[in-house]
Amino acid sequence: MNLMNPYTIPSTVLLQCVDEETLLFNSANGLFFALNETGAMLWEEMTHATTLHAVIEKMVEVYDVERKQLEADLIAFSQTLVTQGLLSFEQA
Repeated sequence: MNLMNPYTIPSTVLLQCVDEETLLFNSANGLFFALNETGAMLWEEMTHATTLHAVIEKMVEVYDVERKQLEADLIAFSQTLVTQGLLSFEQA
């Protein structure tokens, strides 16, 4: 996974907030995916960007976070989203 590869969020993915929990729903497979607070922040930034690099740049600017740790966390999170059908990357 390259930080510069564009990604898309499938149109079948919907965001639902229930009480204090953030859920992603993939209507293509009928599955819900719960996000913790950090995941919800990452997802929010991901909806406004098209590459992980852009998400990292924005989050480093706004939050007090180490770039290397953020990169590792965002890559792991993105890989999980891809596995769940909630995100797809264009190949270089």
